Amino acid sequence: MNTTASVTIVLVFMLFKIQYGSFQSLGCMQKTHGDFEHMAKRKYFVDKSDLLKEILDDSTLGKTWIITCPKRFGKTTNMNMMRKFAEIEVNADGLPIAVDLENVTNTPNYEFFNQKYHFGGFNIADDRDFMRKHFGRYPVIYMDFRATSHIQNHTDVIEICRLRIHQAFLQHAYLVNSKNLDYAYKKIIEAWTLLSQVSQLSQDLVVTGLKRLIEFLYIHFKQKVIVLIDEYDAMMQRYLLGRNIMNEDLKTIFSPFVDMLSNALKKQGKLRVAVLTGVMSFSSAGMSENFPVEKHRFARDNEKNVWKYYGFTSEELDRLFSISPFKLNSTVRDQVQKYYDAYLVNNVQIYTPVSIFEFFTKEEIKPFWNMQTCGIISQFWKTLRIIDVRLKIFDLIENQNITIENLEYVNFAHIELLKEVLETNSLKADFTGQARKIFFNLLLDLGYFKITWQNRTFLNVTIPNLEIRDDIIGLLKNYKIQANSDEELILQSKFFQHLQSLTADNHAYHLQEMTGALNKLSRLVMPFYPNFNSKKTNLNDMLRSAFLFQGIRYYPEVSVKGHCGYVDLLVTNLTNVYIIIKTTYNGKLSEALNQTNQYVSVLDDPDYKRTQSCVLRMGINISDDYKITVSAVLNVTNGTSYGPHHFPV
Repeated sequence: MNTTASVTIVLVFMLFKIQYGSFQSLGCMQKTHGDFEHMAKRKYFVDKSDLLKEILDDSTLGKTWIITCPKRFGKTTNMNMMRKFAEIEVNADGLPIAVDLENVTNTPNYEFFNQKYHFGGFNIADDRDFMRKHFGRYPVIYMDFRATSHIQNHTDVIEICRLRIHQAFLQHAYLVNSKNLDYAYKKIIEAWTLLSQVSQLSQDLVVTGLKRLIEFLYIHFKQKVIVLIDEYDAMMQRYLLGRNIMNEDLKTIFSPFVDMLSNALKKQGKLRVAVLTGVMSFSSAGMSENFPVEKHRFARDNEKNVWKYYGFTSEELDRLFSISPFKLNSTVRDQVQKYYDAYLVNNVQIYTPVSIFEFFTKEEIKPFWNMQTCGIISQFWKTLRIIDVRLKIFDLIENQNITIENLEYVNFAHIELLKEVLETNSLKADFTGQARKIFFNLLLDLGYFKITWQNRTFLNVTIPNLEIRDDIIGLLKNYKIQANSDEELILQSKFFQHLQSLTADNHAYHLQEMTGALNKLSRLVMPFYPNFNSKKTNLNDMLRSAFLFQGIRYYPEVSVKGHCGYVDLLVTNLTNVYIIIKTTYNGKLSEALNQTNQYVSVLDDPDYKRTQSCVLRMGINISDDYKITVSAVLNVTNGTSYGPHHFPV
């Protein structure tokens, strides 16, 4: 599109913003993200243009692809690339700039794809047959459904769809002068582009608006149309964060959006291909029932090898190192590998692009993948009130795998249940098996998990790398801050206040207070631990939960060579004391306490960096009625021992 046409559209859009402030109040004004042209000129850009061969393969004709992967994996940049490669460039009258559409070679976009850059050049430009067949040959509709305000009812969804379709028509405002369109069609185009008419368009016209634009472009160019919809799940994310003030069911709320897509993307001869990208795979609920959808979910759907185009492969990481100041520094390479370690997708290692790109740009290893400010995950801390969630997260932080159920098919009821989970404010929340499945599948969509093994029913997952582990720990800290009035955290704090104050002179008093806090904590939370765990296991989980939320380093199930068994917890970074804990269920406290004695020597291991002067050995028992009893001995380095003390007295 030439400069005059671009200026005209910008001026019209500015006037629209002034006249229709109600649209802007929805926080859904169109923005430009992932500027492909700007990115390509940067030193550490990675060429993903071979993705175009997947998207424009003959097998995709008339199909709709939904591609979901975590934020900052290059979705928007790739969409901008598709648009820049495929679209017919036109002048203000809608006439193609290219002299010959059968062999486009004389346009600004063609020159862009055939230039040389820091990374060399675009691979796709070397495939002359593909370029002749597809470059600059299609009318393209680009829509971005990014929204900043909460979705509370179906009226909000209609307004956002109306605005997005209006913006799409403005991209092709030249159609009003098309010689191939009759008067009735031009009146519809006029209604979608003129300020005085857009806000008056009914819901029926909104849900058919995208379909009509496809029809008009097809008639004008006599070419099949490509539809690109970025952030297709953004409205669903905003719904999950907001309040449904009209008490409408989810299907009613999102019916305008689903109907708009269904009308436009049903199998028809005018569509070349449609590509929808987003984060949450279950936001496609209700879509596949109405039109054919081919889903590509990050790390799960590997039938087509598209994931090497979303993220950086090991080979691409090696190339970036070769042109960086670190090319001869194997130590830095190993540190990057460890901190930003890759996902494994279809046997291909995939690194988070934003983290790798920012590392090379800023030349430092630090967290760049911060998701805590990204929409839905900002509510994550609330779910930590549910004990079953906490236990699995703790397992992950301790570098263990957990098993989750694979959510293969999604409906609106699943999403409603997820909303309930994210809104929970109760420690006693009914976290059913179905809710658990949906929540952990959401974390998988967001990129918090790496799949280590899978079948159709179950997935073994772990935290992908240290960067994401740090992000999860940050979420745990946020939980502690946000829920600081929660009784559970108050009791944890009381326990640690006395623990940190413990000395040889006052240890008996503080041990008694610690035992009292543990008893109250046990009665508060233990009844809600999973029934399939033993009470001893639940006691250990309660203790490690307390240590973790207070930022205290601990080691679970520590053993010593030459000795059978293990101690349950070894706590090493308190300022005044080391702690060795052995727990038991309806057992003998004396035996539990005696077992801790043989593990004092463990603290001499260099890994534990022993500096404290005191070692507190504790045997802790839990009974059927959740009562806690404690037997403890305080050992001082001068050889003096205090105890054993038994609590309650």
